[in-house]
Amino acid sequence: MGCGGIVLAGGRSARMGIDKAALAWHGEPLLVHVVRAVRAGLATPCDDQLQGPVVVVGAAGQELPPLPEGVEVVRDSVPGGGPLQGLRDGLAALEGRVALAFVAATDLPLLRPAVVDAVLRAVTDDVDAAVPSVGGLLHPLAAAYRPSLVPLADELLGAGERRVTALVARCRALPVDEPTLRAVDPELRSLVNVNTRAELDALD
Repeated sequence: MGCGGIVLAGGRSARMGIDKAALAWHGEPLLVHVVRAVRAGLATPCDDQLQGPVVVVGAAGQELPPLPEGVEVVRDSVPGGGPLQGLRDGLAALEGRVALAFVAATDLPLLRPAVVDAVLRAVTDDVDAAVPSVGGLLHPLAAAYRPSLVPLADELLGAGERRVTALVARCRALPVDEPTLRAVDPELRSLVNVNTRAELDALD
């Protein structure tokens, strides 16, 4: 099995004031831009399934912009579960179809396909996830996970956990170090997330 992609679109966007997924970015909705970056990054690391399936996870009732052909949409199976619920539902949608999935938040406007590629390539047979680590800070929503983590995610959700970092702490996660990331994105712009309109407008 090859690689797939998951883009989490169901966040509340409280500080942005409007749904981040629909924000205009370089002539298209931000969600569509991130989906294209993730899909492009799947083109090389998994030779047996080039550009594997990409799943967008949205909240129940959330209106999503039109997505590129072939992109699948699933909805949070339990409202209010936070990003961990979205990750879990995206991985569940890809179970049995891919061995590995790159997971991105919607609010990564500068995500480079080369970073998607590099993170996926960092995963070895003896780990469950590969998570960028810069200055001691993990970036769990620009990371790669195995669908086999669904049972652990269910366990954590059942205990009231909503953070993806809790899943990272409990699984065999490999930090993707700064030199590896800077080799393909020297300024690490792929990891810049936006929470306000001003932050988005300030980007090139």
